[in-house]
Amino acid sequence: MDFERDALETKLIEAGYHPAVQAVVVWEGVIDYLTESAVQSTLAVLARLLAPSSLLIFTYTHQGALDGSKAFPGARRWRLLSRVGGESFLFGFNPDTLAEVLKPYRFQLESDASTEEIARRYCSPLGRTEPGNRAYRVATARRVET
Repeated sequence: MDFERDALETKLIEAGYHPAVQAVVVWEGVIDYLTESAVQSTLAVLARLLAPSSLLIFTYTHQGALDGSKAFPGARRWRLLSRVGGESFLFGFNPDTLAEVLKPYRFQLESDASTEEIARRYCSPLGRTEPGNRAYRVATARRVET
C-alpha cells in the first residue's frame, strides 16, 4: 500500500475489511515517511470506515525532533541517517496537540507515550533493558460517535 498514491478505502475493502465490524488498526512505522496530506487523508478514510469503538494504534516521531525545535538525544544523527538512507522523515505530531488534531477525525486519544517510557513501564519489571527513544512515540485512539 502506497499511502501517497493508492486508495486506502479500496485496498481495505478488496482485502475483506467490513466497516460495520469493530476493528483494531495498527499503523506502525509509516507516518514519519508520509506527507502531511497523506496522513490527513488516511485519518479521514479511517474516520469514515471504522466502526465506533474501533482502535487506531500508531507510531510517530515527535515533530520537535524532526524540525529541531526540541532537543532529543541522537535526533540530529537520526535525521541525517534517514536522509542518507534515501527515506527522509517528513511528518510528525506534537504530543501536546495530538488529541486536538485527532478530534475532527472522530478519534479520542486514549494513550500516548514515548518508546522510552513504554520500555521502562513494561520491560524493566521483567529485568529487560530496552532503551526506547524519547522522540519516538506510540499512541492509541478510539473512534467515537459524532
